[in-house]
Amino acid sequence: MMLKRAKWMVVGYGLGATTSYFAARRLRRTAQKYAPTEVATRVGATVGGTARQVQSAVTEGRDTMRDRETELRSAHHIDGGARHRLRKT
Repeated sequence: MMLKRAKWMVVGYGLGATTSYFAARRLRRTAQKYAPTEVATRVGATVGGTARQVQSAVTEGRDTMRDRETELRSAHHIDGGARHRLRKT
């Protein structure tokens, strides 16, 4: 009877120690993931990607706007005087 108790006590301690080790390891990884340097790196990458996408969309929109204006001017026979020209950037 005493050996059964000792065996289960050792098994319990072993499982408890192993579980504590893995929980602490996971907690350290999570804490490191949200450390200021890691967060700054991820945010910087996200913002950089978003900025490039916005810049690309704006450029594409301006090009489309210029093409459409040219179409409308020629369809309605409007002189493309310097006053009406869009500035190319």
